[in-house]
Amino acid sequence: MKKNNMKAVYTICTPSHIAEAQTLISSVSEQSPEAAGIIFLFNADAFAAQSLSSFGTAETIVVDAMQLAHYGEMKARYTAFELSCALKPYLADYLLHERGYEQVIYFDADILVTHPLLPVWESLAEKKLILTGHVNGTAIWEGDDIAVKARRSIERNMLRGGVFNGGFFAVEKSTGTGAFLSWWMRVLLDGCYNKPSKGLFVDQLWLATTPLLFNNLLLISKHPGFNMAYWNLDERKLVKNGDLYDVITSEGTRVPLIFFHFSGFKAEAAGEISVYHPNLYSFASRPELKPLFEDYKSRLLGHGYSAIKARYSKKSFWQRLFSSSGS
Repeated sequence: MKKNNMKAVYTICTPSHIAEAQTLISSVSEQSPEAAGIIFLFNADAFAAQSLSSFGTAETIVVDAMQLAHYGEMKARYTAFELSCALKPYLADYLLHERGYEQVIYFDADILVTHPLLPVWESLAEKKLILTGHVNGTAIWEGDDIAVKARRSIERNMLRGGVFNGGFFAVEKSTGTGAFLSWWMRVLLDGCYNKPSKGLFVDQLWLATTPLLFNNLLLISKHPGFNMAYWNLDERKLVKNGDLYDVITSEGTRVPLIFFHFSGFKAEAAGEISVYHPNLYSFASRPELKPLFEDYKSRLLGHGYSAIKARYSKKSFWQRLFSSSGS
């Protein structure tokens, strides 16, 4: 399928996450080749820049070379994690207003697209900003003690980290979208700290105000196939549908899985769904998840995951920094 110059999917990463970024964009290319895939790389070294420049599936843009407004002060202010979150609206605005895309999807690098993105593009025809909540409702799996514990944990976490998950959003160019991105850029300029005790959780907690500030613009998508992750396993299960997957909800709905968010998954940590949700769901209690996770792990390893993680571990970083080449 010929690429549609009006649609783009982007992610943001540091060198330590280039395998995840490549895996994501490869899945976008497989499932929705109509969209341009773009990886924004920051804190780049020569190895990471070269690795991504030879990755023909995506366009790579090195943020440090963009002369992006306020980038220098944000880089001095924030950690790498905080900066990656703060950059989200700045880069969405760049794609809409400098590169001319009409519809843009942001994905965290640890997402896999498993079905064509048509439902997302169609949602943008209804509203200009699409967000997903961590959960869709109060109904969870009846008689499942793990689901009860998981929901209690997630509800408390939402009070600290926000009801919306910032790992995905979609926007369509409009006057209202421009106002939303301008607001988000302003508050993240100096309010994107990871300090929950101070009432701040990077970009994500700010999104809790969007139903008040941008009600006419916002669609809170309840599509169960959007952004399935450890935080909504209490209301969603997977079932194979040929080579693809469907999602079945605790209320009986069945829809295609559009994308899965592997938040907290470590390919080197065998048997663990997410380091952020320990002692709850496992492949023993949710065996239907294992094939998808094994497929994702295989894709990561195929993009050099192990070597990249070893290279950018703290020990390896300091060894390279004081080596003769530093590359």
